Amino acid sequence: MHSSPRQAAGHAAKGFVNYGRGKYGYYQARGNEVTGPVGFNYDVFSDRWAIYLQDSWTIAGRFTLNAGLRAENEYIPNYDAGPTVPYSRPVNFHFADKLAPRLGFVWDVKGDASLKVFGSYGLYYDVMKLYSAAAYFGGYRALYAYYTLDDYQWDKIGVNGYYPGTLLTTYNWAGHFENYGVDPNLKPMSQREFSFGLETKLLENLSATFRLVQKHLRYAIEDVGVSEVGVGEIYYTANPGYGYTLWTTNGGRFDPTYPETPKAKREYWAVNFSLEKRFAHNWLAGFSYTWSRLTGNYSGLASSDEWGRSSPYAERYFDLWHNSYDKNLTPVDGPLNTDRPHYAKFFGAYTMPFGLTVGAVVAVMSGTPVSEIWTVVSDYTWKPYGRGNLGRTPLLWLTNFYAEYSLKFGKTSLAFNVNVDNIFNIATSQKVSEWRTYEDLQLTQEQLLSTNWDLSTPGIGYIPDPAFGWAYDFYPPISVRLGARFSF
Repeated sequence: MHSSPRQAAGHAAKGFVNYGRGKYGYYQARGNEVTGPVGFNYDVFSDRWAIYLQDSWTIAGRFTLNAGLRAENEYIPNYDAGPTVPYSRPVNFHFADKLAPRLGFVWDVKGDASLKVFGSYGLYYDVMKLYSAAAYFGGYRALYAYYTLDDYQWDKIGVNGYYPGTLLTTYNWAGHFENYGVDPNLKPMSQREFSFGLETKLLENLSATFRLVQKHLRYAIEDVGVSEVGVGEIYYTANPGYGYTLWTTNGGRFDPTYPETPKAKREYWAVNFSLEKRFAHNWLAGFSYTWSRLTGNYSGLASSDEWGRSSPYAERYFDLWHNSYDKNLTPVDGPLNTDRPHYAKFFGAYTMPFGLTVGAVVAVMSGTPVSEIWTVVSDYTWKPYGRGNLGRTPLLWLTNFYAEYSLKFGKTSLAFNVNVDNIFNIATSQKVSEWRTYEDLQLTQEQLLSTNWDLSTPGIGYIPDPAFGWAYDFYPPISVRLGARFSF
């Protein structure tokens, strides 16, 4: 699992060199006077400036236009600058790199707020998260020392600063190269979004709303495993599908022997319709339905492909060339793990004359995609048949109940309430075990590229996972919370 700081960030790890050995071999030490502290030792920070201009115009009291422009300047330095390491800015975005226009309008069609049409458009830039910066830009120290092992007294090594033997070499396993492995043409992560909708008053206390939303990922930032000719896999902080991650024949560094790194893709479409009866005559109610579609090969800063792992800019999406391709070398592109095409919600509340209020919320939603996974070349997220080939988890529905009784004493009141979550105690499975293979399949890169193999191929070591297809992660059982509120 590629979750720790990159081994030799930006270049291949040094190995297979004989530096010598003692009578009984050699040993490794870290955290002593020779290596200094090992691990996360840094004063992490970034520097950001933002300028935002906005104005609003109203025409004839009915049409309002809002326009704005945001620009940001952002840099992250190296955290190990010192006498032997020059100061640098591995990430350095200028104002021109992060120009974010915003445009929105509201049209009161009849001038009496009974029918409104609205819409918006904008570009949104992410602020670099410091999780990967701390790990890759010098915040993670991993200088190891190697000594000859000349006697059997291994249990005394490191005690009171005792490191016997001859120092053979030191090696920085968090090594740095070429501006800390950052693509010099790195673009900031950004998303384009537009929305359109209308709201109309059907009755005095009843309104209906329709809304369309689309979100498009323009660029993502990830640590991308680039297979370089004659070197092997090298990790770069880059935009997948751009710059260093492209084939050498397209101006990048990727070996054309392997499929080229695809662009990070995350597309979201949603259509929402809602009815809302505002509180009047002691009751309120509402209904909403959303049809949506979330597809692509990149689920965001928290990876749903890794069941909620939150390692911004350092997820598994593009670590290995085959992460993004299925068994037939077709790009994996489909419903992401949090995709729920249908979502409906009903809610209502009623206040009785003697001070008791009761209410409920009922939600019904589609299940999430289930994709068969094989463990290949240490990749435990590989989807040989693409996304969602095993269907979806069961439809999920749940009901929450609320009640409150209020006693009034002049200007003061005392209220008692109860919240009941999952009142019908449903226990729907929210996940299905997707792993068909129990251990890593013994495949070569050549076999993966050939596509001429399957689980029955001799010598690949296929062991079925007995839990494959089992349901788990059941919805939490009924829970009750009691409360009291005194107002004066």
